[in-house]
Amino acid sequence: MTTAIIGGKRYNSDTSQRVGEEGNGLPVNDFHHWGEYLYLTPKGAWWLHGFGGGATGYSEEAWGGGSTSGDRFRALTPDEAYEWLEKYRYEDKLEEHFSDKLEDA
Repeated sequence: MTTAIIGGKRYNSDTSQRVGEEGNGLPVNDFHHWGEYLYLTPKGAWWLHGFGGGATGYSEEAWGGGSTSGDRFRALTPDEAYEWLEKYRYEDKLEEHFSDKLEDA
């Protein structure tokens, strides 16, 4: 179970639907490894759990200097969730969650 409190709201991976997941597939001990999980809560709030190695945007400062792996949680607006799904080509999830924003070319 992964939980985060953001802006006074509790986000829980056990009660949220994992809508998508992306990453570069490198081993977790690689400094360049990263991954992201996109979630939707039962109340319709979007959130992202991202994690990565010391050479990624998710790194944290290590004791004594340098960097180490880390993770972050971020609440997303529906537009940000839409952009994430579009960026990683989750067409089926765009249809499922944002059909009202889609139109035929």
